[in-house]
Amino acid sequence: MQIRFELEQINRILKDVKNIFVQESIPVSLIRTKMGTKQEAEDSHAVWTEFENGGQWGGYDKHQQFAFEVVIPDEWKENEAAVFISTGGQEGWDIQNPQFLCTVDGEKKQGVDVNHRVIRLEQKPGQKASVWLMGHSGFKDEKSMFYVSLQRRDLLAEKFYYHAYVPFRTALLLPESSMERRQIMEVLKKVVSVLDLRDMSSMAFRESMEEACRLLEESFYREIPESDDQRPTVTGIGHTHIDIAWMWDVAQTREKVVRSVSTVLQYMDRYPDYTFMMSQPQLYEFVKEEAPELYEKIKERIKKNPALLRCARK
Repeated sequence: MQIRFELEQINRILKDVKNIFVQESIPVSLIRTKMGTKQEAEDSHAVWTEFENGGQWGGYDKHQQFAFEVVIPDEWKENEAAVFISTGGQEGWDIQNPQFLCTVDGEKKQGVDVNHRVIRLEQKPGQKASVWLMGHSGFKDEKSMFYVSLQRRDLLAEKFYYHAYVPFRTALLLPESSMERRQIMEVLKKVVSVLDLRDMSSMAFRESMEEACRLLEESFYREIPESDDQRPTVTGIGHTHIDIAWMWDVAQTREKVVRSVSTVLQYMDRYPDYTFMMSQPQLYEFVKEEAPELYEKIKERIKKNPALLRCARK
């Protein structure tokens, strides 16, 4: 009974912290749109028209472009700003959901889908960012929403949440009687005891989150000494398997791999320890043809880490 109460307490705290990820949200007021891919729009002489934020778009296997600008408010701190994209879908298989390739100030930034809806902005307060999205509606014969906002996000809250969420979920998967589960729970109980939960908008709470993050890092994310053979080192390596042609055509595969690679390269810039493998040589060929600048970035990454992406290296 005590363990169940502790699990519920930790889960409740994690939910409360997740709810403060977004400190401020500003809907984008002016969005322009154009039907078709770049080539299709050029061939059909399509023109940019105004799109109402939160409006409907898409249909079965449709392309649509969206463009807008945001200015980071002067009072926001550096690295807090992000663009948030929503199409109304919260979960499901990506073949059924809209996906986008996001370009910021002319540079391919990342893919956007139900699992990647936040676009981090590197612009400083007072600066402007020009965002362009190439959208593919998916393979459902229905319309989707397109809503976009500029968000001020709490990076410390996100750091604490994910640092605690991973061991918490691990504990739930372990047998209740296991020593490893008990050890994880002991640390998480200490973490909870550190938090000053009287007012989650206070400086005291933020300082307690910083202390909790240090405790989590020391307990779960530090380098394990070789002499400590009782604690395994768990290594997670990202991987994507994109079928060349299965539930979609080859043209969509070319788009999907560019979206995926742009996201991966962004993660590598943000997290130096992030490792990723893509084991299909044909996909590298598609990236080389569709986005040569991303292909060059892949080559640079391989030079820095020969083990990276080695399955398809030429």
